[in-house]
Amino acid sequence: MKKNLWIAIIALTSSFAFVACGVQEDEDTDAPDVVTPADPADPADPDVLPDVFRSPAACVLDFSSHYVSGAKCGELRGDIRGTVAVSWTAGLYMLDSDNSGYLGMAFTDAPDAGTYNVSYIGLTDCSTHSATDSWAQYGLVDDLRNMTAEARSFIQCNWWDAINRVMFDSDPSSTKCVGMDGQPCGCNIRIKIDAACNIGPAGNMANLVE
Repeated sequence: MKKNLWIAIIALTSSFAFVACGVQEDEDTDAPDVVTPADPADPADPDVLPDVFRSPAACVLDFSSHYVSGAKCGELRGDIRGTVAVSWTAGLYMLDSDNSGYLGMAFTDAPDAGTYNVSYIGLTDCSTHSATDSWAQYGLVDDLRNMTAEARSFIQCNWWDAINRVMFDSDPSSTKCVGMDGQPCGCNIRIKIDAACNIGPAGNMANLVE
């Protein structure tokens, strides 16, 4: 009877804590639980993915090579306007010159202030700047959930309703889902640039449901 009561208490506790606690048949259920304190020196969660984008200084843009299969060079693409314009078909060369895992570039002339959609491609041949249109892959739901909220704040996905915190349903007549703008679902990096060329996040993915 005592064993059954103990199991009932464990089951009730688990329903609140969402933790599955298994009891072995030969286990002494009268023995006190032994709690091992967490090691404060434990390393950061290895499952957290690198930030797709970062801007360590004004006019500087860094893009993770993780999402272009570790490419050492690439091109910034997007709709940035200014003295040096960037389009979706012609971009600016980027290089991981310090082996940091990020492809970096800096604007010599600040672009016009505004909010922009950008992305990047990885190049297979850095000597010839050969563009293979190997677009960065950072829009998978599982990958996004393994990023920090701060990292996701730079990402914009048209299938996520950030106000109501829900995903838009798939199009039943297609293998592709349909976003809020009626276009096939997709994600890009969305940034805002001010008059001093400071670059901040303008995406909608920070509050992605975990």
